[in-house]
Amino acid sequence: LYFNNFKDRLANFYWTVVGFFLKLTNEYPALNEKEIQLCCMLVPGFKTEEIAAIWMNSVFSVHKYKTNVRKKINAPEGADIIAFLKEKIGLQ
Repeated sequence: LYFNNFKDRLANFYWTVVGFFLKLTNEYPALNEKEIQLCCMLVPGFKTEEIAAIWMNSVFSVHKYKTNVRKKINAPEGADIIAFLKEKIGLQ
């Protein structure tokens, strides 16, 4: 039972991220690969520090990517990227 529930949740997560990826790349073609990766990692709730560790990069570098994403999607300075994108491209 647990495994089936996990598989369902994993499948749902996968399609959520894939759907988000497709909408994001269609709506914001100026985003580069790293910026798209960042957005896709923010969807399931990865924290800046976790993203930095996964990328083997500094927290400062991740913050710079976030700033660049905000500029390219016309989000206000300091805005929650995912909340902004949920509103703009209809992420569930």
